[in-house]
Amino acid sequence: MKRILTSIFLLILVFSTAIYSTIKVDTITSNMLMYIEKAQKENSAEDYSTLPKTIETMNNYYKKNQNTLYAFVRRDYINSPQNSFCTITAYSEKDYKGDLDAELERAKTQIYQLRNLFFDLL
Repeated sequence: MKRILTSIFLLILVFSTAIYSTIKVDTITSNMLMYIEKAQKENSAEDYSTLPKTIETMNNYYKKNQNTLYAFVRRDYINSPQNSFCTITAYSEKDYKGDLDAELERAKTQIYQLRNLFFDLL
């Protein structure tokens, strides 16, 4: 009887961890995509007064949630978007509009890859 209860407990633990990780990764990546799209809109509208704040908020959000992602996804897949986010700050001026578009698109692709990698493993 103890083996059955222990196996049921372990099964519940595994399923709840899978559900929790799915919700967290989905929430984090969805919010990151929202920040990237907001930065793209501000760049297209040439709204350079709010663009640096949006990029800073995006960077801080990703840094704050990196540890959660480390628990569920390989480290190198998490560091790749972070490297892109660090360079985006340098392009938040009018002279670099095309470069910022390219960097934001690259960061967006990396977040999609992170999402797909995680959900393909489930």
